[in-house]
Amino acid sequence: KGATNASFTITGIQQGVEDLSAAVDNTFETAYARVQVMQPALLTLATVSGDKQVVGNGGTIAQPIVLKVTDQNNLVYPGASVNAAASTGGTVTPQTAVADATGQVTFQWTPGSAGSAQLQIFLAGTSPAQGVAITALPPTSINAAGAVNAASFAAGITAGGLSTIYGTTLAGGMTQQAGLPWPTELANVTLTVNNEPAKLLYVSDAQINFLAPADLAPGTATIAVTTGAGTSASLQVAVNPIQPGIFFNPATNFGAILDAGTAKSTEQHPAARGQFIEIYCTGLGAVQKNSDGLMATITQPQVFIGNLPATVSFSGFAGLYGGGLYQVDAQIPQGAPSGTQMLTLSIGGIISNAVKVGIQ
Repeated sequence: KGATNASFTITGIQQGVEDLSAAVDNTFETAYARVQVMQPALLTLATVSGDKQVVGNGGTIAQPIVLKVTDQNNLVYPGASVNAAASTGGTVTPQTAVADATGQVTFQWTPGSAGSAQLQIFLAGTSPAQGVAITALPPTSINAAGAVNAASFAAGITAGGLSTIYGTTLAGGMTQQAGLPWPTELANVTLTVNNEPAKLLYVSDAQINFLAPADLAPGTATIAVTTGAGTSASLQVAVNPIQPGIFFNPATNFGAILDAGTAKSTEQHPAARGQFIEIYCTGLGAVQKNSDGLMATITQPQVFIGNLPATVSFSGFAGLYGGGLYQVDAQIPQGAPSGTQMLTLSIGGIISNAVKVGIQ
């Protein structure tokens, strides 16, 4: 008498769907419910939050690991038991959790300092392989010798040149490539050189490609990276006034060299003697507007195919990029031998990496 609710224990005995009804008497409405019973192997664990956190001091992460138990109809399963097992060097609490009214389970994980830390989470009655693997990312860092010319991979950076840094967890688990115009923030990652934001072309945990500020003075500079995960790292690097580097295909060592006015590389379509080629490179230093209104390098580079000098007709910024990527137009010498030859570029007494060029 006077009760406002009643509860019933319902036990699933086999897989299926059952309709239930509850009635007091004809005076009140009848309540209806539909109960679905599924085998644990047919349920799904979905990560809600906490995956790919960066390990902090003491081998800890900032946020708990939260998952949800659902089925193919996206129904949640309160009361489902979920197990968790940490990789060597880590701990997890609790080792078994019961899903709450929203179907969610929460674990507190300490990955520890060991590399490749992982937390395996799986439904009771299933194998760990059927579950979800949660990973922790190592602390953000830049390799000691990890700042290089983006074309030649020579150590150091150049004012206004395309550069690359290598490291670990440089993007907080993200990977993204930028279109033009290049932004100063990409996938919540920022990079500064002497506190000046650099334009970003590509970010990932292992590598960041960026455009070094054009006003950098030769000497040393501090590169600092900050991720969307709130982690950061910095490195002192050498700043070179000029550091020519030719882009190339690492698999073949053929340079990023096109038949002039076409999209065909000399690797695909060897250039004829007397024909002009376009050499794409970086690190050629300062530019100024020439009589044609183009941004040309202040110092004219020299191009050599084998031991033969090639006539250079233009050296400056490549058309659409507005900085960072340089284009050098040169003419294949009449005496150049046919076949695959080696090409180098020299400017200010500094010689670039040697790349292959195809000649008819």
